[in-house]
Amino acid sequence: MNLELLFEATQLTGDSTYHQIAETQAYTTMKNYFRDDFSSYHVVDYDKMTGEVLQKATHQGINDSPVWS
Repeated sequence: MNLELLFEATQLTGDSTYHQIAETQAYTTMKNYFRDDFSSYHVVDYDKMTGEVLQKATHQGINDSPVWS
């Protein structure tokens, strides 16, 4: 995620679209990556057309439930 770059682009251009994209990405990440115990998934795959979550997974752990910090 390049949130800082998007916020800087807003400051440089005066176009708030970049700020809105950054906020949407941050809220989407908070909503979909974090479990109730505040641990997180390593990867969340989205449908490119609908934005629906297809899979929450871990590609470097023993299974999809390890804690990532």
